[in-house]
Order: sequence, then C-alpha cells, then structure tokens
Amino acid sequence: MCAKHRLLLLSAAVLLAHATGFGQAWVPPKGEGEMALSYQNLFTRDHFNGDGSRHDYGHIRLFGVIEELDYGVTNKFAVNLSVPYGFGKYHGPFPHKLPIDDGDYHGALQDMHVGFRYNVFRRPIQFTPFVAVAFPSHHYEHFAHSAVGTDLWEVQMGMSLGRSLAPVLARGYFQMRYGYSIMQRVLGIRPDRSRIETQFGYFVTRRLSLQALAASQITHSGLDFPHDFPVRSPTNVAWTHHDQISAINFQLTVATITAPSRISVLDSATTLSNGQSSSPRFWP
Repeated sequence: MCAKHRLLLLSAAVLLAHATGFGQAWVPPKGEGEMALSYQNLFTRDHFNGDGSRHDYGHIRLFGVIEELDYGVTNKFAVNLSVPYGFGKYHGPFPHKLPIDDGDYHGALQDMHVGFRYNVFRRPIQFTPFVAVAFPSHHYEHFAHSAVGTDLWEVQMGMSLGRSLAPVLARGYFQMRYGYSIMQRVLGIRPDRSRIETQFGYFVTRRLSLQALAASQITHSGLDFPHDFPVRSPTNVAWTHHDQISAINFQLTVATITAPSRISVLDSATTLSNGQSSSPRFWP
C-alpha cells in the first residue's frame, strides 16, 4: 500500500477511540477500571504522495476490532492493554502482493499494546507522563494495500495534560497529549515520530457529549514517497518495506457526538488538513 492513506484513516479511528474510551490525563481509582470493545470501518478512495497530492490507485476497505482494558493499580498509576484484530481488501489495478491484494478480505491479529501512566499531580491541571510499547502479535504481511499493519515494534513516551473548564464552562473539559515514538530500525532507517493530540469535550447531558479532536504528527527521519522510491517493483527491497520506512506527517481533525450506554453510539466527521506518507497502526 502507498504509505500514506492507511495511517491517516487509522489515526482518525484512534481519535474516535479516545473520544469514547479512556482519558489519558485522568487515572482510574485504585482497583477500578474499564473495558471497551471498539469497531472501526474505514474506506480509502485516494492515495497521497509526499507532496500531499491525491491519486486514485485503487480502493481499500479496512475493518478493525479493538479490545481494550484500562485499570487503576493505585490512585495514581494505571495500566492499559489492547488487542486489535484487523481485516481488509483492495480493489484496483495496482496490487502489491497476491493473494492478499486479490480483492477478497484478509484478516490478522495486529499489534499488541501495553501502556503505563502515572499522575504526578491533579491541580491546577492533570499532569500524567506515560510510556507504552506496541509490538506485532506475530509476523504478518505488511507489503500489501490491504495489510492490517506495518509489523514493527514501537516504543512511545510522553505526557498528557487535562482539566475541567469549570467555572468558565461547567460541563467542558480539555486534554492534550504529546508522544515521541521510537520505531524499529528497518534497512538502517528508524522513522521516529512526534505526535500531538488535543481534545475538547462538552457534556450536553449526562449521556450526550460533544468532542472536537485534532492530531498532528511529524516524522524526524524516513523516506519520502514517491521521490525516494524510483523503482517500485517487488524486486526492490526498499519498495517492499516502504510502509515501514516512509516519513509520516499529517494534520487531522475529528468532530464526534457520543451517547454512552452499555453500547456506545458514535457519529463523527473527519477532516484531513494535510498529509504526507504514512503506515497503519491501531493505537488506542
């Protein structure tokens, strides 16, 4: 798959998961936690080149199911675990590899995620550093438009900030999260990344809330598509690893309406402001 489009869509899905899932700046009380099952249905029409231009190289449908657990070990320390399963299909004239890009659905367990966060203080603002690791559950195919991931290890560290907006806006809150990801080295290239996510939320009622979310990511190394891949053939080793070594830069905004119950109902609108190359990961 051209590096770009999958991470952009999956990043939107990640933001939606944050909207309905676990607040990273807040830590659950000792002995308490939450479990969530998220379903994501993603459709790709255009591929993006490194300059942000769009091209129709075929269409991709990706589905993802993520089981996630967030547990308060103490009143300040929490552990987060997630297990994603994804499957997808590609329909177009430029398959990367058969049979995975043969137009049928192919699925696999993707990357396991383990995260730890510690709430340093709560006033005047929630301040919670974190460290997390994502690793492939097994070796799966990454060189395909319909591949579910990049088959890479990733270590992320950073911090989350958050607070209620009372008394200015009694039912409002905001969060901000910065993470630096150290990626597995492939062909001598380690495309480490910085990412910032922000969220503003407002509870219209006890069961109805509105969220506005945004994410930006900058890759500190990595190759640019298509300029750094003049030979796009399965015989070119760099091309067969382009999802793993490409630079990933994007800006993304998401608006959501959430009605939590035993089964959460979510409606959303997503806007991609800018994007340059990418690769996928279901990251909670």
